[in-house]
Amino acid sequence: MGGRTIIRFKAASEDIGPPRLEIPIGVTALDLLEAVTSQTPVQLASEGRTELVRTAELRFQKGVDLTHQPLAKYAVARELLEAALLVRITNPGSPSSNGR
Repeated sequence: MGGRTIIRFKAASEDIGPPRLEIPIGVTALDLLEAVTSQTPVQLASEGRTELVRTAELRFQKGVDLTHQPLAKYAVARELLEAALLVRITNPGSPSSNGR
């Protein structure tokens, strides 16, 4: 007759999203900047890391400014210094990054 059948499915799904950013206690700004290179701003925001990343980026910019001041008299462009540091941060295993 007009009976109803209820079918229930139990699904086990693995998390297929991007890996979560694990941040240890005592992380340095450099460690954080290296770690976030694999994350998009949307992913960082969804994990509540936006403010932490912004603070690390501000510290980086301040560090570039402080480092550039004595080098400016040797005609070292701030942009060149920042670019070199960003290469180091985004490629931590590169030969130019030995001796961290």
